[in-house]
Amino acid sequence: MKYFAVFGKPVLHSKSPQIFNYGFYNAGFNYFYTRVLVDTGAQVVKTIRDLNLSGSNITSPFKEAVLPHLDELSGEAKNIGAVNTIINHNGFLTGYNTDPFGVIGALSEKVAELNNKKCIVFGAGGAGKAATYGLINSGADVTLTNRTILKARDIAQRYGCEYLDINDAVANINSFDIAVMALLPGIWPLKNENIKPGLVLLDAIYGQKQKNNNNIFTFIDGHRWLLYHAAECFRYFTGHKAKINILEKGLKQNLNPESVNIKFIRHDVYELLSNKQVDLLLYSDNISNENIKQIIDDEKNHAFGY
Repeated sequence: MKYFAVFGKPVLHSKSPQIFNYGFYNAGFNYFYTRVLVDTGAQVVKTIRDLNLSGSNITSPFKEAVLPHLDELSGEAKNIGAVNTIINHNGFLTGYNTDPFGVIGALSEKVAELNNKKCIVFGAGGAGKAATYGLINSGADVTLTNRTILKARDIAQRYGCEYLDINDAVANINSFDIAVMALLPGIWPLKNENIKPGLVLLDAIYGQKQKNNNNIFTFIDGHRWLLYHAAECFRYFTGHKAKINILEKGLKQNLNPESVNIKFIRHDVYELLSNKQVDLLLYSDNISNENIKQIIDDEKNHAFGY
């Protein structure tokens, strides 16, 4: 039996457990994947060791915070400066970044050839850097923009691509073939009605509904990014290639807010390992019962919208 988890804050909304547990079951692996909520990047790594997790995925806000606590980084993780996958090799933790596979895989469904395509990436965080890295390595002509122009400049200079002030990027959106939106949830600087016909727009956030009157532009939801990233993670976790259509069936499964199972453990790690119905694990050595209730309420509010 092997155990896996996704770490984030918030994290109950993550669809990764549905994707991987369905994929594991379909492929005949006796593996279990859940969610873990912690406060810091250091706690992510400590928890992986404490629970002896075979592999993990890392989402916001820990993709960069885990870096100094790992034993080794892959080439992609070093270049991007962020990690979204950790593999535990008998206690030796290696960080990887599979987001470029997610970006390129999602775009490949709508764009036959990325070489020389003009691309604008909004956001210079972990997802934005991964998108920029993946697109450049696919031969695209990439421009990076960010709400903080100095951060966009620094990363663009590191990758050898162009950068723009975000207001200029919005004003000139029609000069690009592809746009990748990798800003924080709820931030959308574009005026969709001003976008030219033919633009392909990929959103890193899944489930964000965007007005696209008369289908003027091609919108790719972040679920496609998630699936192709997950397919690469599946290979790291199992040594076998995943089928996108199988992972997609897992993606379509939803948590029931009335029966979601959240557990808090301090030291008894075997409670998780003996219970395959845990949807979210709160793992900490020092937290009050009042704080536990508040954390659970916040997670449910974010995941289910109440």
